[in-house]
Amino acid sequence: MRLSRRTPLVLVMSVTTALMGLLIAGDAFAGRFERRVERAGPRGETRTWTHRHEVRRAEGRVERHSEHEGPNGRGFTTDARVERTEDGARREVKRVGNDGRTMHRESEMVRTEDGFHRDTTMTGPQGQTRTTEVDVVRDREAGTVSRTATHTLPDGRQATSESLVTRTEDGRTRSTTRTGLNGGTREVDVEVTRDPETRTRTRTVTRTGTPPGGDAGDAGATAP
Repeated sequence: MRLSRRTPLVLVMSVTTALMGLLIAGDAFAGRFERRVERAGPRGETRTWTHRHEVRRAEGRVERHSEHEGPNGRGFTTDARVERTEDGARREVKRVGNDGRTMHRESEMVRTEDGFHRDTTMTGPQGQTRTTEVDVVRDREAGTVSRTATHTLPDGRQATSESLVTRTEDGRTRSTTRTGLNGGTREVDVEVTRDPETRTRTRTVTRTGTPPGGDAGDAGATAP
């Protein structure tokens, strides 16, 4: 649940944690806990969300069943499972709303010599699927980390993102380029420097963009 910054909290976080039925069997155990959140609605009314979780752990895997109950009968359940594989990890999440609508997400991460590769598939309530492929490469000698991501929608359209983080003597730099579904691009350059003598940090951000169908000369105020 996302709490709006504009919404005043009446009871910031009324959290009740009760670990019950602790079952120890070698490396496995089960735990249950409940979390309750109350906040004020737009008309001053109190809205309450209750989250109940049950976690089971065993060697190489974790399973969690969650029940979420909100105001006006809203709610959903979530079943998640994470397990280690020989060269990475696999994660599966299924969410079912009170209206019967479902969302299914599968993700598999494979370690590589210098980073990892991750494939994620999401299936929506109408059976539509979208995929995400992520590659992360680390170069310790050069002090860089690169990340590329490709998002594919059910209709075949794609959006991409490429970023490079580089360590410097007094901080780091990060360059990110995003290409949208219609071909428009956005570039964000971030430079962070630290001065140990004055204990200060400076962060500079530069943003440029190219509208769909434009060229480098179009970048600037007209960027989407």
